[in-house]
Amino acid sequence: MKNTILSVLVALLFVGSLSAQDVPVAKKHENPQWKWVVSLDFHSGKANRAYEIIDTYFSKASEKAGTAQPEMKLKMETGEADMIVVWNIEGGIEELNWSLTPDSAKWLKAMVEITGGKEEAKAIRDEYSSLIRSAKRELALAD
Repeated sequence: MKNTILSVLVALLFVGSLSAQDVPVAKKHENPQWKWVVSLDFHSGKANRAYEIIDTYFSKASEKAGTAQPEMKLKMETGEADMIVVWNIEGGIEELNWSLTPDSAKWLKAMVEITGGKEEAKAIRDEYSSLIRSAKRELALAD
């Protein structure tokens, strides 16, 4: 009972302290720039092979497909991650509604062409995945 009364009093104080000028107004971001920030930690001794796969296959598939490359790739000298990659979300937040974006489909098709087949492309992607100890993908809004 005391907690309920205290909660009501706090709520009344908060509401009572707002004037008509303090009422929040809805505001949409102007030209938002959404990013994926991906932190990768590779298994010990496997980072160089991961970088080789990125350069030999992944970057070339992006070039061939005409899809975006990362805005930034950082090979970390300290910290938990071996690499941090920043990707612009080209289609904005709406892009998150796709289970497979059109650009991802184009990239996968280019990977198949570069590697010589679906099984070969899958094998390269699987090998790359096996090199990763942990990965974290976070959504960010750039100023």
